[in-house]
Amino acid sequence: MQLKFRQSRIIRYISKLSFISFLKYRGIKLGSGIHLDVSGKFYYGTGCSIGKNSTLVIPLNSKVTIGNDCYLGRNVEVGGGGFIHIGDRTSIQDRCFILGNVKIGCNCIFSYNVYISSGRHLFNVAPYLPIKYQDNILSANEKFNGADESIYIGDDCFVGINVVIMPGVTIGNGAVIGSNSVVLRDVKPYMIVAGSPAREIKNRLEFSPPELIDSENKEHYPYFYTGFQIGKNYLYDRGIGRGFICKKNFVLSLDTRRAKSIHLEIAPTTINGFKLIMNGRYKLMVESISKELVFKVEGLVDQLLYFEIQGEDHMESLEIKKAWIEGF
Repeated sequence: MQLKFRQSRIIRYISKLSFISFLKYRGIKLGSGIHLDVSGKFYYGTGCSIGKNSTLVIPLNSKVTIGNDCYLGRNVEVGGGGFIHIGDRTSIQDRCFILGNVKIGCNCIFSYNVYISSGRHLFNVAPYLPIKYQDNILSANEKFNGADESIYIGDDCFVGINVVIMPGVTIGNGAVIGSNSVVLRDVKPYMIVAGSPAREIKNRLEFSPPELIDSENKEHYPYFYTGFQIGKNYLYDRGIGRGFICKKNFVLSLDTRRAKSIHLEIAPTTINGFKLIMNGRYKLMVESISKELVFKVEGLVDQLLYFEIQGEDHMESLEIKKAWIEGF
């Protein structure tokens, strides 16, 4: 009888904790048996769910952000310190581990048993010492902070079952990682890789940025690289002017080798008084209605152009219709 009484008290206590979590994290669907250890920052969008027996550990000075309409399966573990971002509409199946400093894009699909960690054990900086000693003592020294290297996974990626992604890896948009792969090196956009270590198999599509991209041309969609609104049909949302609707930060991909200037054609807008920054270096004030924005540039080598909008709280009505370079 005493054992039954103790069990019922434990059940009531667990139920009370679940109810507290329900009240504290309203708007997110939490399965049973979830462990939430949140001392840092935890942000989540609408329509998210986390399966039963999953664990989120967010220590002080760390952050986890989960976008809109995300699904995390059962027995998933996320956190462990650092900064983790999971983009809109990304689904992560059962028994996946995402630890450290990891950024995952939108519309990704993760199969079962995927392991991603930005940290590594220090076993060779002083091989005459025990590995645990190197982890605990040497990792506290700034000289050895390279033991943690951020991982970046782009939009629209598929990661197969039993995949391991190692620290410091960047996976481009649209990539496919075959089952049982160990990813040691960066993966190009729209590349299919497989194996241990993972090697290039073939292209999902030939990712070759042109000098002009047009939102009306379906073959140019991959070069509106990231940061645009996606509708429920998983395609870009178009605005009144029929351009792709920008978020606060967006990325375009162009062949910039001949570029003397970068041009953006935007849909007519009444938004004004904001600053548009490209690659953290080139700045343009947009003071009035404008159809074409021009950045004078020199020495561009990257195919990805990073844009940041500053000074306007409601930028979802800004639409990009075309982008192109003019060169010598």
